[in-house]
Amino acid sequence: MPDRSEMFSPADYPLGRRLTHRFSVPSAISVSAQLGQLPTGRATELRHSHFGGEQLTYGQARMWHDIAPHARIDDGYGPSEVATGCAAFQLPRDPAR
Repeated sequence: MPDRSEMFSPADYPLGRRLTHRFSVPSAISVSAQLGQLPTGRATELRHSHFGGEQLTYGQARMWHDIAPHARIDDGYGPSEVATGCAAFQLPRDPAR
């Protein structure tokens, strides 16, 4: 689990640990962008990125694709109050298509 200093550096955390899978809420992308912590193309080892608990917007998917260009992006949906997914959608490799 990331510590406080790593929470809003979503590309650096998996990079430093050579992670291939990541699960997160989409707002982490937006907050990280506001903090200037979304370095393009850095998370090249990520293969699967799953987002849930909130709506994943097209803009967030595009930003994440730019960071982790080789990662499949899955958007999970479910009531966030119980952290349960009830539907999922796999986005195309390039969300712009």
